[in-house]
Amino acid sequence: MKQLYFTRVLNRDPSRLNKFKIRTEDPQRRKHMVFPGGAVLADIMKAREEFWVSKRSGTRRACARSIYWVVGKVEQLRRL
Repeated sequence: MKQLYFTRVLNRDPSRLNKFKIRTEDPQRRKHMVFPGGAVLADIMKAREEFWVSKRSGTRRACARSIYWVVGKVEQLRRL
């Protein structure tokens, strides 16, 4: 975060960086705040067909990823 601020806002001027301070807040209920956000997002997306994956297409994608991973590992071993 500090590097991004340094490059974009301060135009890489180190003398201006001394005044920059980052303060983060950690609310007490942070771990419980994720659930309501996820619940709202799920409620919004449940009616949209493109966000759902059938078991068949999900299995196909997982198999394709596994095969791609194995082929990549074999190629890495051949290079050694």
